[in-house]
Amino acid sequence: MSEKIYESNSFNLSLTRAELGAMIGTTRETITRILHEYTENDLISIKGKKIKILNREMLQRISDAG
Repeated sequence: MSEKIYESNSFNLSLTRAELGAMIGTTRETITRILHEYTENDLISIKGKKIKILNREMLQRISDAG
C-alpha cells in the first residue's frame, strides 16, 4: 500500500486531524496549523479528505531536517 501512496501525488487521508495528532503526539490544532502552512506555501493542496502533494522535494527537505 505504501508503494502505491508514494508513487502517487495524491491520497485520501482517512484519519481526522485529532486522530493524526494523537498518532504523532501532538494536538489537532498543531496539525491544522501545519497543514494550513503547507497549503499556504504550495507544498500541498487539500480538498476534503484528499491531499495532493505539490512540492515533494521541499516536503522531503522538511522531513530530513526533522
